[in-house]
Amino acid sequence: MSLLDQLEFFFRGAGVSILALACIQMAIRYRHTLAGRLGIAFCLCSACYLMCRPVGVYWDAGWWGLPVYLGCFSSSAIFWMLSRAWFDDGFRVRWYHLALLLVLNLAYVRNFLLPEWVPEFFGIRPPDELVEIRELFPRLISIGFVLAALIQAQFGRADDLIEARRRFRDRLVIVVGGWMVVVAAVEIYLLGKGHSMLLETGNMAAITGMLLVIMAYGMRMRDGLFPQPVAGPGPAKPANGQQPDQALLDALDRFIQQDQGYRQPGLTIAALADVLKAPEYRLRRAINGHLGHRNFSDFLNGHRIADARAQLTDPEKARLPVLTIAMDVGFNSLGPFNRAFKAETGVTPVEYRQQAGGGAAAGISL
Repeated sequence: MSLLDQLEFFFRGAGVSILALACIQMAIRYRHTLAGRLGIAFCLCSACYLMCRPVGVYWDAGWWGLPVYLGCFSSSAIFWMLSRAWFDDGFRVRWYHLALLLVLNLAYVRNFLLPEWVPEFFGIRPPDELVEIRELFPRLISIGFVLAALIQAQFGRADDLIEARRRFRDRLVIVVGGWMVVVAAVEIYLLGKGHSMLLETGNMAAITGMLLVIMAYGMRMRDGLFPQPVAGPGPAKPANGQQPDQALLDALDRFIQQDQGYRQPGLTIAALADVLKAPEYRLRRAINGHLGHRNFSDFLNGHRIADARAQLTDPEKARLPVLTIAMDVGFNSLGPFNRAFKAETGVTPVEYRQQAGGGAAAGISL
């Protein structure tokens, strides 16, 4: 066995050991959170990725290695869902997410099965171009999932009130996701050109190094990346350990409650910080650490929806179109208002008005 072979096996083993330790820690601390469960799944899929080549090439496991292959194939899709769970507090795993995961696995498994039996059974040999397309297609899907995760890492960054999570978006996820894209791109480049042990060893070394960084940084964030589930709608429990900036909280309360500043369409936390004449980081800390909100848009929408509910149940406004109410409380259009309202109350604004009796006989206009 050459030195490169020994180094490759060393880095693979080290990476699997780090991932096993991460799985144990997340299972103990965060198994009750969606991000924690997806984190465990991603660690297992990453371990399968590290073991995929030894199982398939060195040990020639065949069908017995299929669970490892499936875990390896799923890593990019799980990474995308984990990114959603980290950075979108309202994210839930839906059936169509699992359907996308199934499509990715079928694309890869097709490559695993088709060369074995289709040509012999039908007496045909697919053209080389078709083989290359079949090899290329699942890798392109994988790159798509990783790119979607990187986009998710930046989407909504301005509204993120958790400073540690904001830094995590830029530093770790971009590095890890970017590396996954590079690896997939190199695999596409090497299709039909043979295997490079030097590149494989470098890849294993880079992955092991990134896993060490994630273990050292990500696991220390606790509530930043792995928020505890809450019983229902509303802000999370405020953080402890910091003295409240009472002057800033009072100014914020006046702006929201007395001036109804939340009605300003397109209001950003940077603009609000300018209005309150306070540093943006202090305002983020106040809203997150002492009011318990993790996202600025959710903070604003909570006040907007409360205002809208009052207007929808006001008999004097029974004929007022829902769109007018949506614009009045600060939404730019009806679609986002309907989605935010239903997420808060479980019903649409029209249904809420009907249930409350407002406008039942008046004919409700949108």
